[in-house]
Amino acid sequence: MKRASIHSLCGRLLVAALMLWLTTGAARAAAAGTAADQTIIILHINDIHARIDNLAKVAWLVERERRAHDDVFLFCAGDSFSGNPIVDQYQPKGEPIIELLSRLRFDALTLGNHEFDYGQDVWKHFVEKMNGTVICANLQVETPGMPQPSPFLIWNTSGGVKLAVLGLIQRDPRSGLPDTHPDKVKAFRFWDPIETAKTYRFLKKQGQLFIALTHLGLDLDVQLAETLPELDLIVGGHSHTAILQPRRLNGVLITQAGADDQYLGRIEILVRDGKTTIVKAPQLIDLATVRDEDPQIKELIRRYNDNPVLSRQIGRTLVVLTGKDELGCLMTDAVRQLLGLDIVFQNGGGIRLNSLPQNIRVKDVFQLDPFGNDIIRLEMNAAEIRSLIRNSVEKRRAIDLQVSGIEYIVRFDDQGQLQEILLKDLAGAPLDEARTYRVGLSSYIVSAYRFDHRDPGTSLHATSAETIIKFIEGGADLSRYHGMVRARLETIGGH
Repeated sequence: MKRASIHSLCGRLLVAALMLWLTTGAARAAAAGTAADQTIIILHINDIHARIDNLAKVAWLVERERRAHDDVFLFCAGDSFSGNPIVDQYQPKGEPIIELLSRLRFDALTLGNHEFDYGQDVWKHFVEKMNGTVICANLQVETPGMPQPSPFLIWNTSGGVKLAVLGLIQRDPRSGLPDTHPDKVKAFRFWDPIETAKTYRFLKKQGQLFIALTHLGLDLDVQLAETLPELDLIVGGHSHTAILQPRRLNGVLITQAGADDQYLGRIEILVRDGKTTIVKAPQLIDLATVRDEDPQIKELIRRYNDNPVLSRQIGRTLVVLTGKDELGCLMTDAVRQLLGLDIVFQNGGGIRLNSLPQNIRVKDVFQLDPFGNDIIRLEMNAAEIRSLIRNSVEKRRAIDLQVSGIEYIVRFDDQGQLQEILLKDLAGAPLDEARTYRVGLSSYIVSAYRFDHRDPGTSLHATSAETIIKFIEGGADLSRYHGMVRARLETIGGH
């Protein structure tokens, strides 16, 4: 068993004193000596998004490793919430995933952007109840009574090897916030993750193994490896990347285990004479190939899944609807028609399924649209609508906003510069530039997107998921959305 030598920090206070204390501890460990050969097993998962069905397999694999090895560390790289109505619609929200992950006894969990989706009270409950320590160095809690996560943890292994783990969360450089509803993170301040990581270089001097447990995405993990060669290993999340082949950059090994509870990552590390080497290539265990399960966890998952309200069938389509265009047209039509709006937009990040089945259940809709954001009505003219579309396209250089009530074309020149945005009404005519339209947007878009609008908006006290369920139950012809596209990019002036 690993010896629990876990040190917590709040913020960036007393770093100098900590360095002195840790240096003294390192000297004591050196004096005591370390074993010649030690094996450390790192198991990791990320971006579960409330998908609970494979957690009994994960529990069985973890316990097998714990029986076979003295030093086994289980890490989660963020985004445990949002994506499964069994968890998202449970009361209290998130409780099934909190209980199941606590049963697995994680050693460290870093925060993902979706850990905030259920609100600050649920976030507080998650951090305080979790049987495992939540770490995040680039988050500062600014509201009294809320827990401040530790920036890092340090353990002594059974053989006296020191292992330091630093936690980091992604932050949109434009907003300064993680990718969640801004209203859900009012109690917090977030710092640039790369700049923050630089201030923890001293952790490498405290032990043989320095790990970053991150929810940054692969591109930023690469930047982190280039910036901080002191790291031995980055265990990442956020981009949902299944790194099947080992990736080493600047001497730093980078790994990530896909998403949606499909894989469990495993890394075997040998410490010999105080030096660490990866003796077995990092592997992703495909949970679809695992047959054994922890019986207690399996029974708990069965009880959570037994929800007849969510399993109720609400409609049927003759074709399977796939992709953001088809699904986005369905979602926006439901909101426009049932809430009496002229135009409705839906951001691509809020479309969380790749397809809807032919037999559609309540839980399929909540998986498609899990966030529960209110619909806000704004009075907008054509120029303001263009500013919204321009903001969304310039951020991603791709279509982001799906739409009902109009069609639009965004034209770029062959140098990649945006030239014009054409708006057409349902009859194919140019949109009336002098008219004011009733536009429906989610509260997330209103809060997180920058665009011109004189009207601050009025909540309609309805969510898009609830509206979509009523739309489908009302007998809407869903097959008409097959192949539908209402928003396009064009390049002009090319040769």
